[in-house]
Amino acid sequence: MKCLLITLLGVLLLGTVSGPKAQAQVAEADSLALVALYTATDGAHWTDNTGWLSNTPCTWYGVSCTADTITELQLDNNNLSGAIPPALGNLSQLTRLLLEGNPLGGSIPPELGNLTNLEVLILDATQLSGAIPPALGQLSQLRYLAAQINQLSGSIPPELGNLVNLEWVDLELNQLSGPIPAALGQLSRLQFLDLGSNQLSGPIPPELGNPPSLLNLWLHNNQLSGPIPPELGQLSHLQWLVLNNNLFTGTLPLSLTGLTNLSGFLFDNTNLCEPLDAAFQSWLQGVSNVQSTGCTNVATEEAAEVPMDFALDQNYPNPFNPVTTIRFDLPEAVHVRLVVYDVMGREVARLVDGTMQAGQHRARWDASGLPSGVYLYRLTAGAFTETKAMILLK
Repeated sequence: MKCLLITLLGVLLLGTVSGPKAQAQVAEADSLALVALYTATDGAHWTDNTGWLSNTPCTWYGVSCTADTITELQLDNNNLSGAIPPALGNLSQLTRLLLEGNPLGGSIPPELGNLTNLEVLILDATQLSGAIPPALGQLSQLRYLAAQINQLSGSIPPELGNLVNLEWVDLELNQLSGPIPAALGQLSRLQFLDLGSNQLSGPIPPELGNPPSLLNLWLHNNQLSGPIPPELGQLSHLQWLVLNNNLFTGTLPLSLTGLTNLSGFLFDNTNLCEPLDAAFQSWLQGVSNVQSTGCTNVATEEAAEVPMDFALDQNYPNPFNPVTTIRFDLPEAVHVRLVVYDVMGREVARLVDGTMQAGQHRARWDASGLPSGVYLYRLTAGAFTETKAMILLK
């Protein structure tokens, strides 16, 4: 049956397309690609299949043409089922491919990477699985890439960093894992990046501070860790920075005060703390929508001289309820961890986890929500380690 449809359609097109034989062949190749889609996705049961497999393809529902060449295919929410056929990669002049909201399943065929004129690719909510093909990095004209609410897995291919015209990337609500590719920082036209609700891990690459036009950066609900790179403070047009529900640690960088257009900043359910800095606190108060951890911890005190030795002071006040301050000295720049444990050795707060400069520092801990009792705090700075006890008395 499939062969018969293709044969009939080929004859139909050769009889209706005017111009040189080469033009008819191009139109026929486009037609065969569409027939492959119709067959592979149960076209007989689409919500709307008006005109399909009769007359010319330019009259078929969801198909747009320019000079007998198919340039747009818009079949969103049309009950396409089955896998996307590789033959769609033969639509060489296609600029828009919209298939969202269909129960397709299967994977993204690498052959879609042949659509070098494609500007818009929308595959949201299509039950797609498997890896994102690196071949999509060949879509040099692509401006809009959306494949949210699927079951895509594996890592994000760094080849996406080759898409110099890309303005919008939405891969939220998948099962993507591994690190965020540093190559995404090459996307100089990028305005929207949503990688939330995946299984991404590792630190935020500093290169994400490079896209000069970025307005939205959504990284929530992952397993991202480490400190927030100061380079994010370079995103002067950023309006939303969403980092909540991750494993981030350390103190938010003071450079974030450069985000003067920020209207939303979410970092709750992380181990991030705000710096004890008046300018930072003033900036944060000016952000309209903030969801924080409630942790405000580290400040550097002015001192006439750099400390000679590492030192960890007793917290003050002690006993305390519920806020106390811990002071420590660093004679050199070093990676520092300041962690609070309960008497069973379970970590209850990580106040510092990152590189700090030499000087006298103080960390603030708010123990609201914890029961009265003895807690231990441990400073690890390079080879130096010291632990002290403190008492929360409510």
